[in-house]
Amino acid sequence: MIRSTWLVIGQLTLLSFAFILNQLNFNRNHNSLLLESLKWLISLSSLSYLSASNDVIRSIPMPFTKLDAQTASVTDNIYFVEFIGEYGSESNCNEDRLEFVKTLAFRKIPWLPRRQFCVLFNGMSFHANATDVARMAELNVVKAIWPMVSKRLPQYSLGDGSQASDPHENHRLTGVWEVQNKLGFDGTGVKIGIIDTGIDYLHPYLGGCFGPNCRVKYGKDLVGDDYDGSSKKPSPDNDPRDTCGGHGTHVAGIIGANGPQFKGVAPNVTFGAYRVFGCGPNARVESDVIIEAMEMAFVDKMDVINLSLGGGSAWSEYPDSVVANRLVQKGLIVVAAAGNDGDKGMWEISSPSIGPGVISSASFDSEKYMARAFSLSTLPASKIDYTISPYGPKFDVINATIVPAYDSAMEGCNPFPEPLHPNQVVLTKRGGCKFDVKAKNALNAGAAGLIIINNIPGTFTPLLQNHNETKIAVAGVSQTAGNVFLSQLDLLAVAPVPSSSSSSAPPTLPKVDVNPVLKPPKVRTVYLSTPKFFTNPNGGKISGFSSWGPGPELEIKPDLGAPGGLIFSTYPVDLGMYATLSGTSMATPYMAGVAALYLQSKGRRSPEDVKIALQNSCQPSIEKNSTLATSVTRQGAGLINALTAVTSYTTIIPSRIVLNSSYADLPADKFLNEDNVKPYFTQITVKNHSPTQTLEYVLDHLGAISVSAYKDGSMYPVPRQNTSEQAVVNYIPSNNFILRPNSEAVVKVAITPPFRLPLDEYWFFSGFLRATSNQTNQIPLHVPFLGVQGNYSMLPILANPSQKYPRIKLNRDNTEYNSTQIDPIQLTFQGQDYLTLEVRVEHPTRVLLIKVIQADTGVELGYITGGVNYYVGRNDQKANNQFYKFPWSGSCLQPDPDLYHPGALKPFSVQGGKFRLRVQALRPFGSPHNPHDFETWESGVLIISRTNETDVKQTYVAEVRDGFELKDFI
Repeated sequence: MIRSTWLVIGQLTLLSFAFILNQLNFNRNHNSLLLESLKWLISLSSLSYLSASNDVIRSIPMPFTKLDAQTASVTDNIYFVEFIGEYGSESNCNEDRLEFVKTLAFRKIPWLPRRQFCVLFNGMSFHANATDVARMAELNVVKAIWPMVSKRLPQYSLGDGSQASDPHENHRLTGVWEVQNKLGFDGTGVKIGIIDTGIDYLHPYLGGCFGPNCRVKYGKDLVGDDYDGSSKKPSPDNDPRDTCGGHGTHVAGIIGANGPQFKGVAPNVTFGAYRVFGCGPNARVESDVIIEAMEMAFVDKMDVINLSLGGGSAWSEYPDSVVANRLVQKGLIVVAAAGNDGDKGMWEISSPSIGPGVISSASFDSEKYMARAFSLSTLPASKIDYTISPYGPKFDVINATIVPAYDSAMEGCNPFPEPLHPNQVVLTKRGGCKFDVKAKNALNAGAAGLIIINNIPGTFTPLLQNHNETKIAVAGVSQTAGNVFLSQLDLLAVAPVPSSSSSSAPPTLPKVDVNPVLKPPKVRTVYLSTPKFFTNPNGGKISGFSSWGPGPELEIKPDLGAPGGLIFSTYPVDLGMYATLSGTSMATPYMAGVAALYLQSKGRRSPEDVKIALQNSCQPSIEKNSTLATSVTRQGAGLINALTAVTSYTTIIPSRIVLNSSYADLPADKFLNEDNVKPYFTQITVKNHSPTQTLEYVLDHLGAISVSAYKDGSMYPVPRQNTSEQAVVNYIPSNNFILRPNSEAVVKVAITPPFRLPLDEYWFFSGFLRATSNQTNQIPLHVPFLGVQGNYSMLPILANPSQKYPRIKLNRDNTEYNSTQIDPIQLTFQGQDYLTLEVRVEHPTRVLLIKVIQADTGVELGYITGGVNYYVGRNDQKANNQFYKFPWSGSCLQPDPDLYHPGALKPFSVQGGKFRLRVQALRPFGSPHNPHDFETWESGVLIISRTNETDVKQTYVAEVRDGFELKDFI
């Protein structure tokens, strides 16, 4: 593109006044912001030129963002703009900013600036109305515009410190104890930046001070206490102390706590604390604040960046993911949380963890944990551990009787018909309603407490939303512990009737047709105040909450895992100094600490070298009651082993293998067998880095279970597992060889997919190449591989018609029509006579299009307004994310041969006639310019009869539904 320049003398004054006048048109209540805008504009006046805007106007995509209200949401009227110039060059950045500002002023497009970036991202964030953003998209200097996403402080399970894994046990499990105590590494000289709620640097385990001679040496508060990621203006200052959030202080302790009772992974690292969350459990942060923090950490020369946050789309193209990956390209190690959405199924890795260079951390459960316990009067030796709801009352009833909830499913969702004795504790099953409802019913009945039995294996913490209104002790116990309670209730048992909200019948329950006040149950529970250690039945296994991968185009994510369940660590001094939290937010700093130990032991290494060493060192988790490992889609390379990473002479490259070819020539309903199976061929390079020792290697294979998210063309929320079929691995020419010091060998590998798995169910098979050497005291190294049965490029994107999606819903009477529609739908598009198209996406897609076509000829007229969407995440089973909604009242956008330039599309109104809606979703690895790469659905006939044939122009308004927003600003 040709750029012309001229001196700004005589131009800047006019530009400034035009800019300010336009801001007055934007919002007359933004006077303080206008003054700041003027100051911001004048601060750029030292530049000697402006870029001309007389080049050919082009347009760019306005990416769609799939969001989960629990983790992320779009903020109205705030956007990112990325400019076309290179980032990192102040002259380029300033030139692009000035051209952008000047052009907006002279075109009278109102806006207000927020933040500007250059170090890692050439762009700005700004306020503007949705209707004005499309005009900005056409500007010459604009590369992309994105809606602003705010991310919620990660939701985690919090305890009071009495429910905790043993830090020393975790360090032994991962080899950290040996690295610290036998090798003497502690992270000295390594700087770790934590982008979170800040750090309570007054905590004695974290150094006790902030500044040049302190462990928390760098940092800034970018937001202030009152910032909530939405309406309140940030109040930044230079003090990053965490006094109210706690999350960042806990993260810091996992990385580097240093005290007499316990130590973090790298207890002598130097911290940078970049506070991006305000106070409160529902604190949020907008992505431009995160990017500013990442740029600060880069300028402060951090070696490792910890991002225990995430959310949003499953794609890595959003600006904060892009910037995280650019940090990696600049040589920083970036570790991010995979996410806590294990109950949502596959393809749920969070952004920025999904970034190709970012280390995505899964969570593993600890082998032992400390907890308070109950004892039952009928089993005096029993010790039933529990986790208590945070912020609420603790159990102090020493000798309480147990009474089951009255409803048939024992879920405690209905009020008690009779009052309870103040010395009784209600026993309920998880599910059916919110924890708050169960607690309120127990409280209103006069109970002393509530015990909730988990409905899946493992422990959990019942998180109440409002303890101010529900002042009752609430505990969660495992499914196994709950069965002990139920077995000991000394009442006549009857078979219950499952409630409509229960997926299966609960265990046999006691009769409840007695007045518990008059005839109290005989089973009593004794609260034991002294915490005890328990063996975790899921110890060393992937945590139930840890998110599933892979990436949308078969990327191996998560990359690897670390302890994240029931982690004891530091907490703000004013909040008790110590706490127990669970989440991938806890596994991430553990991984960051191991990276620090590795850097100290090896010196400067590239991020890819670090990832290779860490992944090679991992030990895959084995499935319960099986010899096969957990799927790579869940655990990545496995559980980190710091000792192996630091001491091994061997590396294997690549450190992860994706097998993305397919069986496109086979019918979709066939099984693979000995006659038609084809092995995948790849190769690995094994390197012996020892300067003196010759090593002998033996290669073999650790099989993993296969998983599938599909059956009968429909998606399952929790992947099905096959524990009998596994891939076969052969090494060519041999699996046994010798390497002299500082030498390497290239080994060819043939990986044959498992047999007897139907291709139309898209089974993901995986496993681990395993290398064992004769190096003293070394455990085997591993390389994970991942492939899919069937043609992945033909993977279903849209829901199976049996789920009745896509479908059309008429606003006038809520009538629904899907693929079975026979009779035409009559519409006038007058008043409330319009339709909403509901689309369920079962696999992430780069492009989702909704077109209007002529019913008789199939000729495409254009897109509905809001019908051009990019980087779309999948729907799941959550109530607020079962489908996407696209309202349509006749407005269209004329077609453009370049799908990535919708900003230039001109609106027009569909007049009378017969039409259909066509939904197109781009399949994995597909090209948006090849119509055969789209999955397509067409509606039945729509007969439009307008009473007024005048052109109707429709402005697309963001549709908000239970925390979701679909935005495509045309």
